[in-house]
Amino acid sequence: MIEKGDLNRKGLCEDVIERVKEEDIKFIYLQFTDIHGLIKSFEINSKRIEECFEIGVSFDGSSITGYGAI
Repeated sequence: MIEKGDLNRKGLCEDVIERVKEEDIKFIYLQFTDIHGLIKSFEINSKRIEECFEIGVSFDGSSITGYGAI
């Protein structure tokens, strides 16, 4: 994970955005693990990639087994 204060972050984000555009990527598959080490995932539309780098990505945890209800 690259923290917002990391000096390399801006360049890396720009590289990802450029690649998404060059390769005409439509969706980005995000994965993470729960507290038991099980892989969880969801997709975002690639049109949201810049917004995700700027403000982050949130999701409804109630839709993922093992996470809290709303």
